[in-house]
Amino acid sequence: MMLAALLLAAAADAPATNLVEQPAFVRIGAWIPRLSGFVQDGGGELDLETEIDLHSHETTVLGEFELRPVEQLTLRLSAYEFAVSGSGTIATADTFGGMALSTGDAWSADVAMRDLSLEAAWDYWQPYPRGGDAVLTFAPLVSARLIDIDLDLRNDTLGEVVEQDHAWTILQAGLRVDLGWNTADRMGWMQSLSIDSAVLVGAVLGDDGGSAVTVRTGIALECRSGLSLYVGYRLDEIEGEDGDYTWDAGLQGLFLGGQIRF
Repeated sequence: MMLAALLLAAAADAPATNLVEQPAFVRIGAWIPRLSGFVQDGGGELDLETEIDLHSHETTVLGEFELRPVEQLTLRLSAYEFAVSGSGTIATADTFGGMALSTGDAWSADVAMRDLSLEAAWDYWQPYPRGGDAVLTFAPLVSARLIDIDLDLRNDTLGEVVEQDHAWTILQAGLRVDLGWNTADRMGWMQSLSIDSAVLVGAVLGDDGGSAVTVRTGIALECRSGLSLYVGYRLDEIEGEDGDYTWDAGLQGLFLGGQIRF
């Protein structure tokens, strides 16, 4: 409560809009993604939408902290923890990690994903620099991530289980675009409107490696000085391998939250 009060006090003294040159903000909200893709461990590919149905929407808390310590440099720290469970019966016989999955067998499964990432972006091209009534910047972006993915698949008919737990480091690079307008003079209820988008691709390090793709975009509607509603969409695809085991799946869905700038 004390931290929230301090942030609110800081926001009250902040400049008028999200378009300032050196903002810092905390953003937190509900990411509502679905898991899709496949896993494989010595047998055929198991589809996470059909054969092992773990495709339900799951509300996931996602938090971000962004800081611009100098005019052109933006640093962003973000974290989330996703979990989903499911159960059903095997439609097509297969194997996973040496465990037989026969047609009609009962299965249950759990997936947990924990992600921590640090990004750095440099506003290399600034048609409309930050600090004016409009902003348009293009920034090369690099990212380092730590991700841990746990998968437990059980054949409840046989009473057997296969557990896969992998922690990977992911290095990515890409492009970030920031676009915004000061709307205070035209729309009194909204101080500014800001759009941020980023695309990153890179490599998964550890075990036998792999690749990763991240896409995100969002709109911040600043309703009063320093306080904004945020609506966005995020996609995070990861392909990681370790011997016969392959995780080729990802999360995508809407993000709804709020942010406070100080």
